[in-house]
Amino acid sequence: MLMGSSSQAKIHNKRKFSDSLLDEIKNSLVNNTVEEEQPHHRSSINNNDKVTVINNHIYFYADVNTETILALNKAISQLNRELAYVKTNTKIDFDINMDNFKIYLHINSPGGYVTDAFSAVDTIINSKIHVVSIIEGHVASAATFLSIVCSERYMTKHSSMLIHQLSGSSWGTYEQMKDNFINSTFLQKQIRDLYLENCNGKIKQSQLDNFLKRDIMMNYTKCKKLGLVDKLFS
Repeated sequence: MLMGSSSQAKIHNKRKFSDSLLDEIKNSLVNNTVEEEQPHHRSSINNNDKVTVINNHIYFYADVNTETILALNKAISQLNRELAYVKTNTKIDFDINMDNFKIYLHINSPGGYVTDAFSAVDTIINSKIHVVSIIEGHVASAATFLSIVCSERYMTKHSSMLIHQLSGSSWGTYEQMKDNFINSTFLQKQIRDLYLENCNGKIKQSQLDNFLKRDIMMNYTKCKKLGLVDKLFS
């Protein structure tokens, strides 16, 4: 672990970091390159087998639900603390541009619960360390929220994205079902607004409404045209 207690921080401030730790810091400064497997890496911060953390890379290969989003939020928060600690305690001693630190979020997910996804959206937006998304394989539904709000958004050549409208079911009394319709309308507006706010102005509202009515997979070229990704990852 790169982060220590306040007492440990004082000790580190009084001496040089070891060569092995410096190597780990340098290896964490990844700039749009495929990371090589490191001989010593951290296991999943949150003990969740579907959300794995290796250095400054988070691999979200999971459905979107309360458990997986909690693990993701914890991972982003802890990496913020660790990378901030490294930036504070190494900038003077080593010729490394610590401002290049980023968190890389690799996503492969069919989606899941909208309200859980919005929790991660706020965590990503509020992260002091920029979060870079990389779509790998397929990302759909609520999982696309996690990607489109990142500061940089990549997609691999053979990956796909699918966006669509809210879906679900309702039961209960007539009045309860009326309430559920109001709540569903509220969530659908949130979904639409999120896409419109993160498409670089390339999608008109009427065009988006038509897309959301369908379940059509889109490749990188289509997603780039719609402003949902920025660059091809290679």
